Amino acid sequence: PEEDVASIRDEVVVDQAVESRAPAGTRLGELVDVDFADDALNAARDLALIDGRLNPDVIEVSVRRTISAWAEAVDGDDDALLDIAAPDIVDELLRPNGPQTRLVIRGPKMAKATVSKLQAKDPIRVAIDAKVTGVRYIEDRDTVVVVAGANDRETTFIQRFILQLDDDPDRPWKLVAAGEMPR
Repeated sequence: PEEDVASIRDEVVVDQAVESRAPAGTRLGELVDVDFADDALNAARDLALIDGRLNPDVIEVSVRRTISAWAEAVDGDDDALLDIAAPDIVDELLRPNGPQTRLVIRGPKMAKATVSKLQAKDPIRVAIDAKVTGVRYIEDRDTVVVVAGANDRETTFIQRFILQLDDDPDRPWKLVAAGEMPR
């Protein structure tokens, strides 16, 4: 039941944001004050006054959904992850060291999502540093031998996600990279 309430809350947050989006054709990137270049969170909050999809709460929902889809894709269905990311980005998340290994993440819980950078050109991109706790390790795909990390204990780590604003009303942010902000 707690998960259902959180899921419903997330859906409402996104629905309200999409309803309060800027009119079509608005070039949001032109509206960011250069003085905010080093303060991505404030820039996002300012832009959220014009387009609710830039509200940090909406961005946080998108990150939570990304982490959930990532964990689901580790052992099976990657449709949810492919709905928000291109296949090469999915491969990067699931097999960051190449096709011989895979990154396993189990039971991830996001403690905090920080808007660390906002790229003020259209389409808008944000870099999010997500503090996540869960079991995380890399294993050999053929032998299932753990080659990095531990499969028997939780760890806390920071995962960077680069999200790009999208017109999809159900998923206003798409994952375009996991790692550093592309230039």
